[in-house]
Amino acid sequence: MKRLTLATLVLTAGLALSSVALAHGPGGPKGPPPPLGPLMHGLQQLELDADQQLALDDTLAEIEATRPEPPSGRRGPPDGERPTREEMEGHKAERQARAEQLEAELAKADPNAGWLHAQLDGGPHGAAPTEAHDHLDLLLGVHALLSAEQRATLVQDLAEGRARHEERCADREGPDDRGDRARRRE
Repeated sequence: MKRLTLATLVLTAGLALSSVALAHGPGGPKGPPPPLGPLMHGLQQLELDADQQLALDDTLAEIEATRPEPPSGRRGPPDGERPTREEMEGHKAERQARAEQLEAELAKADPNAGWLHAQLDGGPHGAAPTEAHDHLDLLLGVHALLSAEQRATLVQDLAEGRARHEERCADREGPDDRGDRARRRE
């Protein structure tokens, strides 16, 4: 009996750790793009019943098994093509509005899947791979199992995470942090 309990504990801890690693995705802590990344991370933070947790674990295993390899080499545009801080500030209101719309959609029992899929394709890297759309559908299947209270908690957690992110960005010093980091690497 003790062996079974210990084995269950080890298996549960392993799944939990792999779920956390999966939430970070191929890009490290940034993880997959919205809405995929925030939804995946938010679902992992919720207190779920046994059936919901099993559905989430199965979904995360499926995502891990079908996740494309991360791109090799440097990600993002070359330094000369990166937006300036002023350009990024100009897009801040747009990003804020999209994040708020994402939260509003995820508060619904039946979010607008078409809008969510469009957000995957509307990022800076263009159309998302087919796997990303499949992963979003899998996560929306778990979302459909949530109670109204769990959806409210999910949305609150997403909004708080967004506020923490904005606070970290505001705390950065210097006129162009990316330029400073690039100079330090040289």
